[in-house]
Amino acid sequence: QVFTTSCNTLAMNCLQKDDYMKAYELLKKAELLTEPRGYLTDDKARLKLRAVTFNNLGCFYKRRGKLHAALQYLDKALKIELSSDEVDNPAGTHLNLCATLSQLGRHQP
Repeated sequence: QVFTTSCNTLAMNCLQKDDYMKAYELLKKAELLTEPRGYLTDDKARLKLRAVTFNNLGCFYKRRGKLHAALQYLDKALKIELSSDEVDNPAGTHLNLCATLSQLGRHQP
């Protein structure tokens, strides 16, 4: 769990510094570590970390201008968050979704 959290934290730090390759590698490691029947045996913790990872991948793709990919990952994060009591920040995912949809011109007045 600590390693997966670190991957996410470091990835977002890299993203802020425009080190996209390293950010992507770290997020993909975190995604792999949170797969079902993977390294994490505590399913609640795994889902929580998976939602964080998907949200961060959404931010990554949004930052890279790949808005449809961002939307897919943010939607995955939201689905996990809505089905679990263990999530940290569903409001953050909603805000990221809104910002991405707005960039796509899919917002309503």
